[in-house]
Amino acid sequence: MPRKVSPLRQQVLAALIKTRPTAWTQKKVDLRSENPRKPELIEVVHDGSELKYPLARNVSEASVEQAAKRWLP
Repeated sequence: MPRKVSPLRQQVLAALIKTRPTAWTQKKVDLRSENPRKPELIEVVHDGSELKYPLARNVSEASVEQAAKRWLP
């Protein structure tokens, strides 16, 4: 008979792998601008994703996979 899956363990694993979209803007000086005293700024937007909960960043992927194999049938 298979073991019953703990809802608490399911929630912990879900929180460890939950991600959210992120975006940040990188600003750099344009060296080829016409006026060297007042250079133009170039803004580049970077999109990506990160783990939703900050403490989940301290857990390696190998540890999450090992816990999933152990806790889920």
